[in-house]
Amino acid sequence: MRKQELILNETDIKALFMNDNVAEICITRDIKAFNLTEQESNDETIEDFKWTTIVDFGMKNIISEEFFQVEKVSYDEVCAVKVEWKGNDETQTFINKNFTKIINW
Repeated sequence: MRKQELILNETDIKALFMNDNVAEICITRDIKAFNLTEQESNDETIEDFKWTTIVDFGMKNIISEEFFQVEKVSYDEVCAVKVEWKGNDETQTFINKNFTKIINW
C-alpha cells in the first residue's frame, strides 16, 4: 500500500498545508536534502535544492508546480520541505527527517 502521509521530523506537512498562516510549501526530491544534517546546513545549501510548490495533496500523489508545469510526486519521493509564512517573506522553515530550521533571508 502506498503512503498517503507526509511526516518529516515529527511534523505533519498535510496539516501544515491547511494552516492559515502558511503562504506556500515547497518540496524537493533531492536526496542530499533528505540526508542533510543541521551541522552541514546553511541558507545557501538549502536554497540550492530544486524546489517545486505544492498545489494539493491527492490520494496517491502530491500535485506540485514549477513555472506553470504541473507534476505528480509520490509521497515517498519527498526528501524535504520549505515552508513560507504569510506576512513574512523573509522567513522560511526548512524541514527534513533530521531537523527543522528557521531560515532568515
